[in-house]
Amino acid sequence: MSSRIAAETLGGVGAGLASKTLLYPIDVVGTRVQAAHVARRAEGKGEGEGEGEGEGGTGRVTAWTVASGLWREQGPRGFYHGLGAKVLEALVEDSAFFFTSSLLHGVAERASRARGARPGKSRASLRTGMAVNAAAGLVCQACCSPLTVTLTRMQTSAPADRLGVLETLLAVVRQDGVAGLFAGIAPSALLVVNPAINYALFDNAKARVLAIMARASALGGKRPALSPLGALLLGVLSKSIATLVTFPLIRLKVLVQTSSHGGADDAGDDVGGDRASGRGGLGGDVSRARRLFFRLIAEEGLGGMYRGLFLQLAKSALGAALLFATRERIVAAVSKLLSPRWRAAQAGRVLAPPPARH
Repeated sequence: MSSRIAAETLGGVGAGLASKTLLYPIDVVGTRVQAAHVARRAEGKGEGEGEGEGEGGTGRVTAWTVASGLWREQGPRGFYHGLGAKVLEALVEDSAFFFTSSLLHGVAERASRARGARPGKSRASLRTGMAVNAAAGLVCQACCSPLTVTLTRMQTSAPADRLGVLETLLAVVRQDGVAGLFAGIAPSALLVVNPAINYALFDNAKARVLAIMARASALGGKRPALSPLGALLLGVLSKSIATLVTFPLIRLKVLVQTSSHGGADDAGDDVGGDRASGRGGLGGDVSRARRLFFRLIAEEGLGGMYRGLFLQLAKSALGAALLFATRERIVAAVSKLLSPRWRAAQAGRVLAPPPARH
């Protein structure tokens, strides 16, 4: 493994773990808000008949009603249920994504140089970046789907039904079979456009900013570097755009992953119907997603596809800000540690004999 791939992978994993752990309470509330449609139907409630998450009031499901109900019922611990699964998911997800992305970016750059193209100087570089990140996203989704389904079930389960990570995963297999661990894989496969847009926009904008900095300043032979504030602002902008474009798919994925939980959302029509007809895996997933989509539009209108958008934007923007700002520093530090020149200098410093005493 080259030092560049190692640095970018370690930087992505470290920064991803930090941002996802810090923002996990927002993730829990956001997931429960997005899954509210399934929960209401499981309880036989309509749009205005209770929150469907056990908050105990009446009216629409909002971030406030979900958070206040969670606090009343479970206290601070309720906001961190499933954190272990989230950490494990983040390790697998970020390792798979950043390793694959760095590897494919290196291949694309070598191919570009072989053609004599100037990297970063045309719109083709943005298209290449999106294609590379989409491919890395597909690898990531394939690796992480069982953990994502397990985490979503843990975050939306009632306090009396809560289990550990392994127990929840096994419960999914007993209830829905191995195919249940890949519920929502169809919307998830489409959601690879989210990191594709996010990282391609960030990398393209970063290259342009650094080019402007290099031209505008008299740095001599020193390469310009993006400041943490600059990385933070670019990360917020790129992630916000990606989230706005893909949020309907994000909500549909959550609904599909929770609709098979205990037969919720008219199991006889959606989940049970897929089992009875023998449609499992991707085919049943697509069928269930399609029915949930049209039912959601019929009952909540187009606005229903954007339930929980504000929380998702807040979580995504803050997470991207922390991730990109932290990743830049970790990558720089790891690159320095792995640099042959730096290692040689450190070895020389350690092995050099002490100065002679006169």
